[in-house]
Amino acid sequence: MIIFGTYVLHKVLATLGFVCPHCQGPVEGQVRRGRRWFHIFWIPLIPLGAQPEHVRCTRCRSMWALAVLGPAGDQYRRVPPVAPLELPADGAVPPPPAPVAAYLPPPPPPPAGPEAWAAPSPVPGQVPVEDSEEWARRNGLSR
Repeated sequence: MIIFGTYVLHKVLATLGFVCPHCQGPVEGQVRRGRRWFHIFWIPLIPLGAQPEHVRCTRCRSMWALAVLGPAGDQYRRVPPVAPLELPADGAVPPPPAPVAAYLPPPPPPPAGPEAWAAPSPVPGQVPVEDSEEWARRNGLSR
């Protein structure tokens, strides 16, 4: 009998204090990064993919996105590789690029009143969402 499957191994990137939304108080948390592995007899053999970075509360063991840390969480995110800077032949350093605004405006508030409960009007080129039971019946699948 051969025992095989997949599991996730986590690497702790940092241990720090944060405010856990579940515990609703300041607690210690671990910033972790995971990777899914294929294993035979619990020996990891083939890496299958990376899991997103997250914060795990050491008190309640709940896991949260790095957004819980606010701006301090940006330092733990994976950064795509950057091509090396090629300098001109005269050795002059080019000026740095202008900063990119990372702020997105909030979405508009939902409409108030009876029109809020009305069915949305179809957008040209968009397929309307169907009821799953209706779709299953039409495609010969029954529950």
